[in-house]
Amino acid sequence: MPIRPDRVLLLTLLAASGCLERREDLRIDAAGSIEVIHRFKGDPGEFAPGRPDRLPGGAPWVVTDEDLPHPDGSGSDHVREARASFPTAAAIPMNFGLAGDPAPLAMHTSLEIERSDRGETRWIFERRYEARAYALRDRIFRRTFSGNVRKALDRGEPLEGELRAEAIRGALAFEREKVGELAERALAAVVPGRATAAVRLAARRDAERALEEAWSPETVEGLIDRPAEEKIALEERFRREALEAAASAGARAVGDASIESKLAEAFERERRVWDATEGLQDETFVLRVTFPAPVVLSDGATLEDGGRTAVFRFGGEDLRDDDLVLRAVAQGGP
Repeated sequence: MPIRPDRVLLLTLLAASGCLERREDLRIDAAGSIEVIHRFKGDPGEFAPGRPDRLPGGAPWVVTDEDLPHPDGSGSDHVREARASFPTAAAIPMNFGLAGDPAPLAMHTSLEIERSDRGETRWIFERRYEARAYALRDRIFRRTFSGNVRKALDRGEPLEGELRAEAIRGALAFEREKVGELAERALAAVVPGRATAAVRLAARRDAERALEEAWSPETVEGLIDRPAEEKIALEERFRREALEAAASAGARAVGDASIESKLAEAFERERRVWDATEGLQDETFVLRVTFPAPVVLSDGATLEDGGRTAVFRFGGEDLRDDDLVLRAVAQGGP
């Protein structure tokens, strides 16, 4: 089975993932109020309520959903459209998540309006997408997957025979290291004063060891080709066991069983951020900003509608480790 290089981990071997196409239209009026229209298109599974990078589903958005059958009858795409109007750019929500949830993609919108004595007006737009930490994930990937597997993944080649066995071993090692890293972060969040280097390393070792004992390459090899329903159940089981291993290992390392539930909450919080970042990698983005006047400056946008609409296109990989900033300036007379 072919496996995407940017989504290689144990759960991808067990359950294939889709991707999401995102389009956002911002329509700015002369006074600075903005109509915002989001359109999301993808596999129906991408719209599951529990997705860490939440999609709009309530106020202030007016949301519509529909399914679009594929022309060849092989299935369908789900499309969600969300609309809202805001008096200023600053009033546009930075994401669709709950207050304090660090997992969803954060985007900040600003608009300045300058008026000259000659009656000219300039609309200065900026959208800033907050960086998603990715370098560590990439280092773990390169440590745990062999060069042969990485080459096959880069070329989109199927993993068969011994190459598939190497991929399974790499995926398991990747997942163990990920869980160990998140276990350390959970400790640092819950008991920062007691999370010494020795404590964190002990927790990491025990969590990784527990998963290694429970999930062998032979076990996973026998699960990859099972029916989809069974794969979903296995994914849930793996996630549950990973959380339990991390929380119990952290509590033992500190010597305080009373913090285990707090460690489990902190681990899940960190994992949601990691999962949201993974999910963004193969998503595509189109941002269209329509002004009351022609665009005179921009950060690499293409222009449409007689020069009044700046169109930015990018992918989830462009959000790795650095903020992505998109700007456009429009100018018009009285």
